[in-house]
Amino acid sequence: MIAFVNAVAESVGRKYPKALLSTFAYWYTRKPPRTLKPRSNVMIQLCSIDCCCLHAVDDPKCALNREFCDDMRVWNSKCDKIFIWHYNTNFGSYMLPFPNLRAIGPSVKYFADRSGRGVFMQAAGTASPRS
Repeated sequence: MIAFVNAVAESVGRKYPKALLSTFAYWYTRKPPRTLKPRSNVMIQLCSIDCCCLHAVDDPKCALNREFCDDMRVWNSKCDKIFIWHYNTNFGSYMLPFPNLRAIGPSVKYFADRSGRGVFMQAAGTASPRS
């Protein structure tokens, strides 16, 4: 994916040198490639879909989150433009209360301290059933 995005970014960069292209690091692309680095005009949108939202991202007791932190560390060694898409909901029971308030602040601080250029927090919203 990074090879493809880099090729597009190189072409776009010639005509629009101030443009910044974004690509997801999500599920099968969340792990950074071993040898490739994103071009300077590429931003990685790192998604925490596999993380446990009940614990802060950097909680060492949470195995799911440790793996994400390892990936973020490697992405940080490859690029300085990382935008976080963080999930704050239980997709299995989307509209039920979700006790994650203690995890949100420490997680955002973790992202900010590690080159997170921004954070989008996806959580349950209000929805009315359609008839």
